[in-house]
Amino acid sequence: VPLIIKSKDRAGTNITSGSFHYYDYDVTGNESWTPQNNPAAVMYGDDKDTIRIENTLRIHKGASLAMNGLVVELGGQGRIILEADANTNDYGSQLLLTNSKLTSFRGCGNEDSVWQGVIVKGNASKGQQAITANANGVTRYQGMLVMNNSEISYAREAVRLWSADNPSIGIDGTGGIVVATGSRFYNNTRS
Repeated sequence: VPLIIKSKDRAGTNITSGSFHYYDYDVTGNESWTPQNNPAAVMYGDDKDTIRIENTLRIHKGASLAMNGLVVELGGQGRIILEADANTNDYGSQLLLTNSKLTSFRGCGNEDSVWQGVIVKGNASKGQQAITANANGVTRYQGMLVMNNSEISYAREAVRLWSADNPSIGIDGTGGIVVATGSRFYNNTRS
């Protein structure tokens, strides 16, 4: 049974414990994850249907991540952050889930653990309308979560449409978008 240990390398960088594939994962372009194109399976040769992230999956402004047929398990402090335009001409990020699940890592004696949830950032001074449409989806200024036949489970707050990272932003950080079709929010403290 692997142990969950938080540690740092000699440079002070967080490194993942033995139970997780990544400590943090940053999406800065357009990525597509499937069982055949799973970055954890390519790197570690593990289960092709599961990715484990201990801390943060961050989708940066202008980037998109499409997941199809995967389970993403996050640690107790784990969260997914979708960034939005910050009063520039940048676009918001997108997370597109199809037949996928975001849930807590519940192995190794953590059967009661929950993860933090998805934060979909927005910008109250920008509209929610589509700017452009292309093969990677629809571009908007706001962060956007799209769920098709997918699930978010065992989170403290399944989806939050504002950021608690910087409380001084207040209402100006609202405007994130969620579109859920045929999907469910299961056993979350708050959905």
